[in-house]
Amino acid sequence: MSLAHAITQTIQAHGLRTTRVADRLYDIQNRSTFYRMLNGATKEPRLVTLVQLCIALETTPSELLELADVWSPNTPGRAGPDDLRLRHASAATSGTADGREAMGGAARRRAGYSLGR
Repeated sequence: MSLAHAITQTIQAHGLRTTRVADRLYDIQNRSTFYRMLNGATKEPRLVTLVQLCIALETTPSELLELADVWSPNTPGRAGPDDLRLRHASAATSGTADGREAMGGAARRRAGYSLGR
């Protein structure tokens, strides 16, 4: 199942409307990304966008990504959403992230960190 289909199913399961979810995404850029994700144009959103979307959908990143068949807690060797958060936090303290110098928040946003590899 695609991420777009997983989002649509989650919206329906919670009895929400698409516009209500978009209203819960206060950042206009995240609203645009939300609609692009629904249309299938964006398949690898930034982590912060995914987290904000999950808050708006009243779900967790793990549940949404598992529903989309992007991640499963039982898949060996694949990092989960919590692993990404921990690696990101350790990069901020150690000064490197996967061989790259740690960047400030604005630089990370400009670099467009995403979930995809």
